[in-house]
Amino acid sequence: MKPVPMMRSLLRGLALFFPLVVGLRLAATPAGAADSSLAVVAGDPWDASDLIAPAQLAKILDGAAGEKPTVFCVGVSSLYHNGHIVGAKYAGPGSSPKGIASLKNAVRDLARDAPLVIYCGCCPWTDCPNIRPAYGYLHTAGFKHVRVLTLPSNFRRDWVDHDFPVAKAKT
Repeated sequence: MKPVPMMRSLLRGLALFFPLVVGLRLAATPAGAADSSLAVVAGDPWDASDLIAPAQLAKILDGAAGEKPTVFCVGVSSLYHNGHIVGAKYAGPGSSPKGIASLKNAVRDLARDAPLVIYCGCCPWTDCPNIRPAYGYLHTAGFKHVRVLTLPSNFRRDWVDHDFPVAKAKT
């Protein structure tokens, strides 16, 4: 009868060991794997192809080749005035009707196939009140190439602290 208790002990040991192995496997993600900051959260109005990581956008904006996207800050004005992505235009907070009207005015003369990037960065982006309404407006207005800059924590931590180019608004 001793083999049964020994088997139970072995199974309990495996049950404790298995999550550790799986956790280590997930932590050892290859360098070429998808950036976890580009994960789509249930209920988001975009899909993964509509997202762009900060390093990728910085590289595009710094490069000489190719068409650069028009970048819009759709957060609060103090965020933009204290420091924003070089070349970005302020379009108003996406969470308010006045902000959406400002965004509508900002994109009024742009071609519907122009590349656009929007960002906020006021707070963790899963809680951001501005980015989703701004994206929703641009999508329903017929813009075909809208990308959302993923700032999982906030603009300071995910852009400024990585030494990506920042400009201050002229007063």
